Amino acid sequence: MPDCDVVVLGGGPGGHAAALEAAARGARVMLLESAGLGGQCVHHSCIPTQAMLSAAAPHLTGQELAIAGIVDHGDQWAIGRAAARKDALVGILARGAALSLRAARVEVVDGTGSLVGPARVAVRGADGSTSELGATAIILATGARWEAARLDGVPEARVRTLDALAALDAAPKTAAILAGGPARTAFALEYAYLLAVAGTAVTLVPSDQALMPGLDHDLDPLVRDGFEAIGVTIASPDDLAAARSAELVAGPDTRRPHTVGLGLEAIGIALTASTGGVRVDSTMATSVAGISAVGDVTGKVMLSAAATHAGRVAAVNATGGRARFSPDGIPHILHTEPPIGWVGLDETSARDAGYDVVTGLVDLGQTARAVVLGNRAGALKLVAERELGQVLGVHVVGPDAAEILAVGATAMSSELTVHDLASTVHWHPSGAEAIGEAARTCVRAIT
Repeated sequence: MPDCDVVVLGGGPGGHAAALEAAARGARVMLLESAGLGGQCVHHSCIPTQAMLSAAAPHLTGQELAIAGIVDHGDQWAIGRAAARKDALVGILARGAALSLRAARVEVVDGTGSLVGPARVAVRGADGSTSELGATAIILATGARWEAARLDGVPEARVRTLDALAALDAAPKTAAILAGGPARTAFALEYAYLLAVAGTAVTLVPSDQALMPGLDHDLDPLVRDGFEAIGVTIASPDDLAAARSAELVAGPDTRRPHTVGLGLEAIGIALTASTGGVRVDSTMATSVAGISAVGDVTGKVMLSAAATHAGRVAAVNATGGRARFSPDGIPHILHTEPPIGWVGLDETSARDAGYDVVTGLVDLGQTARAVVLGNRAGALKLVAERELGQVLGVHVVGPDAAEILAVGATAMSSELTVHDLASTVHWHPSGAEAIGEAARTCVRAIT
């Protein structure tokens, strides 16, 4: 008889979601984690970044209100104090992850695991103890690890990985932020923004002509204008001249799927050559029956939201249900100023995929919501299929991007059409009103 129904290797977003979902479906679950529940997301990337960004936004608002004579506001944004606040908030979430697993009766083991068979895991505890356990299903959720970035002509001592920037005690005078890797420009834009707010002279080095690949190209100029307005210099793609003279250089996103020491080769689990991640199908199953993999260890969509979705899918399938991973409706959001986000296809990608496309473009700067926030600039672009009105993508640069994209992602996952969005009534004034306006533009083009 197995020791448990499901064993999960890794306590990041994917492993946490998998463990909770499997337990909710009545399974006996064990979760192995040695580096802190919450994984890279909580301790080193998404949550620390979001905590720092949430501290930066009020500073810019305060400067705007000071210019209007409404408040007195200092010129300095203390990145070290923001980092200390971030550490406290990270601790709250990490403890919350532990409490949620305890409440779900998931047994958490402080240690690591490696596969010794299709249904057996060798466990090494934090205290050096070793044991083996059997499980009906195994879910690999070991995430990714940052590798050191090496740049020609730049001393290693001046190069940091992007995740390390959230721990800076003081802002450097000059910094070069390099884009690229799984996140393409996302982390680079967020940290270029943070350092610029802290007073650093920042040069952003994109990896592509488009500043934010994935975002519709019609909105790219708004992103550039917003970053240049806060003092960020945007270099030509892959131009390392600024990196060779900057006090601090943040290398591109160098995360790699963490597969070392898992015993994958010994039991025949296939990897994907292009990423080095564990190869999975749409059910998150690997090449070995009974073993699934979720999140960054697969080398697929390296986002916490994607890992959480994949973890639930794997848990459902591991406990007798049927579910499939669907990455198309996963939103991407950067909480910069202006906020940036998208879900689904941009216009060019939709046309390349063979769709007969209609679009609706809204100037967010002219909406009541943007005006009452301080006359913020922005735009929303909705991409749809002409015949049936299927929503293919929503792209936003400007206020309330996350709110608008929540509506867009819901519409896509629920297979709503632009006709449905056009007839939906939203609160006034709100950012979500704009998606209705964009949908009505599409409807007029269809009819």
